[in-house]
Amino acid sequence: MSVPLTTEACEQIFSNWIEAVSTFYTTYQQLIQRIQTHSANNSSPDNGLTELALAMQDQLAILVTNMSQPDVHSGTLSNNYQTLAQHTDVLANLSQQAQNRLSSTGQARHYRPSGLDPSPRLHA
Repeated sequence: MSVPLTTEACEQIFSNWIEAVSTFYTTYQQLIQRIQTHSANNSSPDNGLTELALAMQDQLAILVTNMSQPDVHSGTLSNNYQTLAQHTDVLANLSQQAQNRLSSTGQARHYRPSGLDPSPRLHA
């Protein structure tokens, strides 16, 4: 059973998702740049960086697939926003892992989304 959503909650969930996608993209680009820099210098990139970049690619493909398929079980707008909120959490988690990995290998530019409010989450 889903909690009814207010317009404000929907807007916050969507806003959080947009910010998480932006952070995800920025962090992913930093990972790729670091990997390419290692390759250009004829040194092996940190396996953790490569594995994380691949995990980010895989997760993004999963998230895109999930969001492009209608929820055939319920078809409710509430469930779509719940899925979006869950995707936001996944993107934010992967971005944080990437930022931690980049800072442990040096020269990370920390990007911290300022407005992420985790409170408007739905619970089934």
